[in-house]
Amino acid sequence: MIYLDNNATTPLDPRVAAAMRANLEGVPAPCNPSSVHAAGRRARGAFERARRSLAEAVGAEPLGVTFTGSGTESINLGLVGRCRAARKTGAPSGLLTTRMEHAAVLESAALLSSEGHEVYWIDVDERGAVDPAAAAHLVGAHEDIGVVSVGMVNSELGNLCDIKSLCAEVKSAREDVVVHTDAVQALGKTPVHFEDLGVDMMSVTAHKVYGPVGIAALVHARGLEIEPVLRGGSQERGRRPGTPSVMLAEAFALAASLAASEVEERAAHARALRGRLAQIVGTCGGLVLGAATLQVGNTVSARFPGCDGATLAMALDLEGVCVSTGSACSSGVAKASATMRAIGLSDTEGQEVIRISLGKNNTPDELERFGATLEAVLAQIRRGAPARGSTRIPGGAA
Repeated sequence: MIYLDNNATTPLDPRVAAAMRANLEGVPAPCNPSSVHAAGRRARGAFERARRSLAEAVGAEPLGVTFTGSGTESINLGLVGRCRAARKTGAPSGLLTTRMEHAAVLESAALLSSEGHEVYWIDVDERGAVDPAAAAHLVGAHEDIGVVSVGMVNSELGNLCDIKSLCAEVKSAREDVVVHTDAVQALGKTPVHFEDLGVDMMSVTAHKVYGPVGIAALVHARGLEIEPVLRGGSQERGRRPGTPSVMLAEAFALAASLAASEVEERAAHARALRGRLAQIVGTCGGLVLGAATLQVGNTVSARFPGCDGATLAMALDLEGVCVSTGSACSSGVAKASATMRAIGLSDTEGQEVIRISLGKNNTPDELERFGATLEAVLAQIRRGAPARGSTRIPGGAA
């Protein structure tokens, strides 16, 4: 199998897997860190050490790390929780974002709108670039904007937004505005340091950095008022109820620490492969969307005019190649993704796109095999529907 869908999820790093196994096999067995007995206190100590380790990896204070169950939950907690808390105190509670954000942001915006919060939109250009000055202008023009949310790296195009500049511009317009960034796709691909960015909230998750699924965090300014979205307990200082997993928190902390220490190496590896990947797409008649100058270096969104992206992705899957059609969270939706529409593609054009995302385990040999497979699959599709195994090549994906 050739796995080229690393923006959807990354394989578990063997070092993280080993740590998780050691945790599961520990004596005594892991228990509830909220329990007051000795075993519970030991679990609480391990959990708080994981919090400190994660905070150090992302440049934040431990008291500014709230663990959640997913990046989606982190985004919901940050946007919905902050806007609701602001409304309670009479502070501005509107939201400003872009139309090319992850569905978790867009659907949080829809929920807030249904609750009477104003939602405003920052336009992006045909490359998917966000203008910090445009964001600042909107904040200055609308006094009810209380939260600004812009993703640090777009999951479909791989675009890197200069969040530090955007935050500075926005806060120069109004200091009281809370800035959130979705850094789920950024961690491990580019340096991510919460305090250096100047933001007030940041969402990160483990399974995009070779950690386990099921653990994420909202990183936030210490003392920032955030209304809990879930109800049922006082865990995470009242922000996120539910019994936390010590094992997952420790695994996330380790994965994030490895990502921070290896970020330059991983980024250089991805950039070296991406150039060849873009060549392969062009040779096969595809169009690479966005601009390489905006890229973190691991993502190619490729449009093949006249070829349905879902059909192409399924045909590649039959040949042992894993790619995606835009954001994995919106797969199966019979229209262009929000990102594709935001950069000006029609629904038809947007459905001709596949996303190819590289990871630290991909090799040059895999790309050559992918290129040969892609060429053969496209030829089959252009002649008619491909059959399982009909395009398999010697030495190709297994």
